[in-house]
Amino acid sequence: MTGGRTFVVLDVGGTTVTVARVSACRIDGDPTTVSSRQSEPAAAIVGHFVSLIADVVTNETSSVVVAMPDPFDFEAGVSHMEHKFAALRGVDLGAELRARTGLEPFFVHDAAAAAVGMWVEQGRPVGNVGAVTLGTGVGSALLIDGVPQPGHDDLWATPYLDGTFEDVVSTRGLRADHAARSTDDVNVAEIAVRASHGDESAVAALHWYGHHLGVGMARYFHMAAPDVIALSGGITGAWPQFVEPMTASYVDHGGTGRLVRSTAEYPALIGAAALAEARPV
Repeated sequence: MTGGRTFVVLDVGGTTVTVARVSACRIDGDPTTVSSRQSEPAAAIVGHFVSLIADVVTNETSSVVVAMPDPFDFEAGVSHMEHKFAALRGVDLGAELRARTGLEPFFVHDAAAAAVGMWVEQGRPVGNVGAVTLGTGVGSALLIDGVPQPGHDDLWATPYLDGTFEDVVSTRGLRADHAARSTDDVNVAEIAVRASHGDESAVAALHWYGHHLGVGMARYFHMAAPDVIALSGGITGAWPQFVEPMTASYVDHGGTGRLVRSTAEYPALIGAAALAEARPV
């Protein structure tokens, strides 16, 4: 998955959108990260995406690659999300971007893109590699020799406790658990800071988060038995506070692969471009 075409890549998340030019698995310049504005009307969201693309596009740009979370019809370019970007539900985002940028859009699963980016970072290992992204929600992917495999991108929606896995292992799940312990609703970054200073409620909330993350990964990847599972995303900033309970519960529930924190700053940008490069022209 290497090559010389240049892409504008949008990594679209529930909280932020990151945009950059990427060529041959290298980011050109500094990526720009801004608020996702996901609660706005469809026209405003599309206009926002178009503006971000216009800021970085060049004459050498081959196409736009958009990494989107599930549920999304990646072939058609149509969102089925209700829990975020609700206004885009049913909108032909592909047609909108094509008409307004003059470029052909290519949509990829955000977790698969991050997985490929982490696979590149890990030196393109042969074998099975699992990937989990931890941010507003939770994403998952499985690669075999660097190729995303179908059927491993829905960890977020699997039944867990009284709801779905993402109800627990997500920004909202962590914040809710912390608030129940402390009656103080703060963001994840503040929880991590408090935990690093020994705050009992913050420490307990991150231990709770890590425990459930480990259980979920062990169950979800059991049959695939990846050699390594790489984790990325904003919540990995609190890695020291949840790695031990995560590892313990992962092993206790039958997990065998090595768990590693990705050090790639923008794995989804690299991976999305690599997936686009691998497509026939």
